[in-house]
Amino acid sequence: MAHQVEGFIGRHSSFRGALTSFQSVRVVRLPQAFALLPLSHSFLVEVTERFGNARQGAHPEFRALTPALSLLGNQPSLLTPTAYIETEYFAGHGSQGSIVWDLGRIVLGPFRTGELRDWEFSPLLDVPLHEGAINQALRYLGVIQAHARDEFSALELDSRRSNDEWLATFAP
Repeated sequence: MAHQVEGFIGRHSSFRGALTSFQSVRVVRLPQAFALLPLSHSFLVEVTERFGNARQGAHPEFRALTPALSLLGNQPSLLTPTAYIETEYFAGHGSQGSIVWDLGRIVLGPFRTGELRDWEFSPLLDVPLHEGAINQALRYLGVIQAHARDEFSALELDSRRSNDEWLATFAP
């Protein structure tokens, strides 16, 4: 089964307020007072209309993180450390990526972990999932593993397999 999610994670209390100028923002509550902003088509259209669709300066480690989205990751980081994450798995094979902003600057990443095949950029680190790019980002944000398998599971990010599934859980 596939797992493909792209979005931003931060503290819910300040995360929502930092992006209120976007009508299509859908912030989904997560455990431990965190929130996920899954990238939706309407949000990407709104971002493109406002900032353009340039790929110059994009991070090659990511499929969906355009320079405009990178600027958006910077905005909420003035209030709360903010991570951008991507997963791309099918039948247990694939990779994940993350980058973290804090106080307006990149403090972790960008990097991608997973299988070494099928990726044209480097570095791609081949590490166990519990040490993967997303868990490292979540640790920086302050996610507590507690009794979960890892930080990813502690936020129940393994409970939905796509952005559409996450967006279906949105409640204003």
